[in-house]
Amino acid sequence: NMSFLNVSFNKSRVQFSSCMFNCTLEVKWYLDVNVSDRLNGPLQSANVSGTNRTEYLIFSELTNSQGIILRQNLTDYLQNGSGELNKTFASNYTVNASRNSYGNQSKKLNFTTNTILNFSLNSLPVVSNVVLNSSSGLNLSSDDLNVYYSKSDLDNDNVTVITNWYLNSTSLTVLNLP
Repeated sequence: NMSFLNVSFNKSRVQFSSCMFNCTLEVKWYLDVNVSDRLNGPLQSANVSGTNRTEYLIFSELTNSQGIILRQNLTDYLQNGSGELNKTFASNYTVNASRNSYGNQSKKLNFTTNTILNFSLNSLPVVSNVVLNSSSGLNLSSDDLNVYYSKSDLDNDNVTVITNWYLNSTSLTVLNLP
């Protein structure tokens, strides 16, 4: 059994001279991942995980203070001694990056060489200081309700807040988008 890591070679010229099904060649490549915010600053403690084509979890790492994870050695394929046509591929991989208070992002990856994936996560907007007032101040069922709030976004994106009012699990909102 052999493993090739970060090795370029003519894949159609692989031969096993003394074995057929008892020999295996495993071809692997490096994966490096960088996670940053939208201003290109590194994001520490972002979760980066990867699954193979069967959705089996291969790795899950947290980024360091530079926004990177430990280099991953991921399998491209396995080939046994019966020849070129008998390869078992691990690709396509799905790599996900996420962090609390930020969105998440996924990328598909089909390995044929070493790869660097860069993720740029957007911070989630914040709605705070929510105040709900009734028109009479007595909270009667006949009162009109008003809601007041503050909104912010670390990336300075425009934030639109849409309020949906419910009564007994039924929406009362007439949708009028701004």
